Amino acid sequence: MLPRLRHVVDQHQALHRLAVEAIVNEFSEEAPSRGEVIDALRDLVLESVEVFPDNCDPRLGLSADVPRHR
Repeated sequence: MLPRLRHVVDQHQALHRLAVEAIVNEFSEEAPSRGEVIDALRDLVLESVEVFPDNCDPRLGLSADVPRHR
C-alpha cells in the first residue's frame, strides 16, 4: 500500500485538480468556466487520503475551505 500512497502524494496536484474538476462537473448544469474551476481549486482542500490493500483507486477526501464573512 505504501507505493500507492506515495504515488498519491507525488501526484497530489494533478489528482487534486482531477477531483475538483469532477466535483464541479457533477454539480454544474453546463460545462464550468475556467474561473469556476479555479475558484473550486481554491475552495476545496485535500483533507484525507485512503488507500486499500486491494486494487481499488485511492479515495481523496476534500472539504470546503470557504472563508467566513464578518
